[in-house]
Amino acid sequence: MDTGQHSAATEQPSPPAAPPSPGRRRRTRLLVAGGVVAALVVAGLVAARLAATGDGQGKPTDTGIASCARHIAEGVVSEVSPSGAGGGRQVTIQVETSLKGAEVGKPLTYDVDEPSGAQVSPGTRVFVIVSRFPAEPVHQYVGADVAWARDWMTRAVPLSQDVPCDGPA
Repeated sequence: MDTGQHSAATEQPSPPAAPPSPGRRRRTRLLVAGGVVAALVVAGLVAARLAATGDGQGKPTDTGIASCARHIAEGVVSEVSPSGAGGGRQVTIQVETSLKGAEVGKPLTYDVDEPSGAQVSPGTRVFVIVSRFPAEPVHQYVGADVAWARDWMTRAVPLSQDVPCDGPA
């Protein structure tokens, strides 16, 4: 029967654990620091990729749009004509400012879908972003939106220089 009392002879205290050696502590700290650095690098790469290409749901960011643009330019419409089937129009502008691709002083011609494209006529000032992918629509801005779009892309283009363009969104 157990009375709750034990003799000193039956219970032996365990010897105290030896403290880890300085070398072992240093290795442990290095391993933990290395793991933290590796996790931060992976997180940074994932964040940079998402920032460059969008939110992972096919919605490109500013830098992604700029990276995938063939032409980003501002100018005055010189000609508008029908373009193929579907009611689209072909617009030609005389480029006055180019942030990417287009040559200043030269004409730039692009197609816009009538429903999605702003109504323009000769003499209209426009800011356009033409994707390198033909199936993507042209972003065309007129009126007060020209200044906004110019400021937007003026900030985005320099940041897009090292951003890959993997394809249409």
